[in-house]
Amino acid sequence: MNTNITIPAETEDGELLDIPRSAWADVEKVANEEFGALVNIHFHKEPGAYHGGSLIPFPHFLIETTLDIGQVSGFIERIKPIINDVIASHL
Repeated sequence: MNTNITIPAETEDGELLDIPRSAWADVEKVANEEFGALVNIHFHKEPGAYHGGSLIPFPHFLIETTLDIGQVSGFIERIKPIINDVIASHL
């Protein structure tokens, strides 16, 4: 199942977050080692509908992966704290 996770990419003041690709390494590692999945992480600086998805009305990071249906909730639960740490460290 294709799974997309959208993460806002701007501060409350409207500033774009400057998060380097390397900052997402732990998300990639968890996906690969714990779920046998690869992830693609995109940075979309403008609102829009990307990769055949719905309109996202704000700049965002998009994490794409393919998982078995039974893995989705566990994956999201596992990477959510990592995502929060990445965002917090780049505010």
